[in-house]
Amino acid sequence: MITKEFLNQINLPNRAVEFAVTLIGLEVREAARRLDEHMARLFEEGNIREYNEFVRLSRHITHKADWGFEEGETVRYRISNSTARVGEVLKIEDGKVHFADVVVSPSLVSSVEPEQLSLFEQ
Repeated sequence: MITKEFLNQINLPNRAVEFAVTLIGLEVREAARRLDEHMARLFEEGNIREYNEFVRLSRHITHKADWGFEEGETVRYRISNSTARVGEVLKIEDGKVHFADVVVSPSLVSSVEPEQLSLFEQ
């Protein structure tokens, strides 16, 4: 869970602090999802300076999270809004999850139960 104490460990610019306090009380995975959406919006708007102010917060949250999967595990991951794949996690490093074909944010990865795997095999 995101706490005030957790956020106080990070030296954030004022604009980032204003957004960060809205994450207090959220589970880490949900906080990371909201932050990803906020940063994507800033990037799409071309507001790179403000986007960069959130990078430190993003890294801190991403490294804190227990994403519910480990290296070597078979998971489902999204590579676009309409495309998901199933694959083995090769490496988790610097807040990114590495697969054979792509590197993605952990927020785009979810565990798959063994009985669900047959749904993806065609």
